[in-house]
Amino acid sequence: MLAFVKQPKNNAQWLQFGGKETLMSYGFETSELKLDNIKRRNFLYRLNSLIPKEHIRFLSELPIMIRFPNIVFVHAGIRPEIPLDEQLDNDLIWIRDDFINNTKALEVLVVHGHTPVKEVDISQKRVNVDVGAYANGKLSAVKFVKGKPVKIITS
Repeated sequence: MLAFVKQPKNNAQWLQFGGKETLMSYGFETSELKLDNIKRRNFLYRLNSLIPKEHIRFLSELPIMIRFPNIVFVHAGIRPEIPLDEQLDNDLIWIRDDFINNTKALEVLVVHGHTPVKEVDISQKRVNVDVGAYANGKLSAVKFVKGKPVKIITS
């Protein structure tokens, strides 16, 4: 979203990943979100007039990874063979197969989304909470309390 807000023409692919719905929640009409309209100069003005600066600041200040001693939270996953301190932002946001198909032990439990599953998937070193909210409106989360089993919360 941040890349789109800065350069809509160069980041229009975001609209295919929930971007249209996000912008409509800010007051855009579907017709305004066609590629021809995004390329027009006044689109950036409209974008800046509808999305509050506080929202952009909030998103800009969010960490790419939240890390605890035995657990990390990321959008997509991690590159398994790379130490956590050396992970690339692009991998944390976009990785899929190299992470999902990894059979080697990870150094921490990784809580992630980005790869939709039918229900929350809890394995030895991964927790996938992406149950396809973009398509079905169903949202899931997990709650961790030391010494207790992971609690799954689904709307």
